[in-house]
Amino acid sequence: MKGIIPCSDKKIMLILTLFINSTIVWGQLKITGTVSDTAETPLVYATVKLLTNNTVIQTTSSDSIGNFSFTGLANGDYRIEGSYIGAKGMSKVFRLNKDTSVMIVIIQSKTVLKEVKVSANKPLLERKIDRLVFNVENSIAAKGTDLSEAIALTPMLKVDDNGISIVGKRGVSVMINDRILNISGADLVNYLKSLRSDDVAKIEVITTPPSKYEAQGNSGLINIVLKKNRFWDGAEM
Repeated sequence: MKGIIPCSDKKIMLILTLFINSTIVWGQLKITGTVSDTAETPLVYATVKLLTNNTVIQTTSSDSIGNFSFTGLANGDYRIEGSYIGAKGMSKVFRLNKDTSVMIVIIQSKTVLKEVKVSANKPLLERKIDRLVFNVENSIAAKGTDLSEAIALTPMLKVDDNGISIVGKRGVSVMINDRILNISGADLVNYLKSLRSDDVAKIEVITTPPSKYEAQGNSGLINIVLKKNRFWDGAEM
């Protein structure tokens, strides 16, 4: 009779349905957690990486109360690594088979904490409406490094051999003293390695660029502000 599915076909459809449903559930697991220091103080804008087989598969940053999350995950073995102004903390490898909560504790050196205390005029990190400001000149962790290393210490920023990016953003451009550098990728990283962090006052991570930069199609900007007593006219670019 028309419209009646043979019994064997029904079994096949049932198996396929169960397989599809299990696949959907399989890829919908979630990891949530917090990043804090040893005093259980939440760390804001810490960089958090999710790894499997020592390969980073997702990167995010902690929010204004230190929380983070990774979603759409399949069953498997994972490890989470958090970093904050040069200090790192990580979880042990764990098996994910249900929604899981993880706490990352980052041990900051006493030297860095002391530096934050004596910097009464400017805190190490400042959150403004459209940007995060990392006051490099107040960070001992950034002293004596090249500029690419100072950028790597900045929350929300990622540096590798292929270039620089803001976590969750694409099409990022880098500026020095509000002037865009017309290089990118590996060439940009190599150029920044030739500059010293000791010449930098602050690094601004601009998540919502001003309207004057909209024509360039940037989803984020990084502005490197040099100390007033340092000369730079952009001639290299």
